[in-house]
Amino acid sequence: MCCRFFWDNDTADRLKEELGDHFSIEGYDREHFGMADVHPQDMAHVLLKSDEEKKLALKKMAWGFKALTGKDVLFNARAETADVKPSFSEALAYHRCLVPASGFYEWDARKNKATFRSVDGSILYFCGIYRLDDNADRFTILTTDANVSMAPIHDRMPLFVGKDRIMDWIGRDESYRDILKSVMPELSCTKEYEQMSLFGIQ
Repeated sequence: MCCRFFWDNDTADRLKEELGDHFSIEGYDREHFGMADVHPQDMAHVLLKSDEEKKLALKKMAWGFKALTGKDVLFNARAETADVKPSFSEALAYHRCLVPASGFYEWDARKNKATFRSVDGSILYFCGIYRLDDNADRFTILTTDANVSMAPIHDRMPLFVGKDRIMDWIGRDESYRDILKSVMPELSCTKEYEQMSLFGIQ
């Protein structure tokens, strides 16, 4: 599951550094980043495939599809079943995106908050899909089974790729299908109560 992620002050610069040797990014403006916790229905930056070779497009979209029935917002889609679900199948086939983030939060059964980041501090590129809802593009984030880092906290986690697999996900061939079955690499996990105990707060 992924119900909140974040950027820090360095996300925009790290995005440019990590991708600059391989891609140019349309719509890149570091002033549009800053620090933010992103909740469902908030606006967030997503990376799309540009029509030009070796170029990505950075665009802001609202997080969460509107449900086909009812007023619910679908902010996650299961990677294992997205291709057969009416709400997600067309977007998965034709409209894939990546959501750059510094990390994300999850809560365990006792409501303890855990913060997850990449082990080396690099950006996480969440696998997303997008579609047009009420004349505006909206995205959702795919999830997969929890890995060893995530399992003590929750049984689901975001599906993400390294920068070397960006085009495998947002490209126009079938490479994305292998990613749907990927086991996620280890993540760094910091629990809020552990952070508090460092300062002697019990």
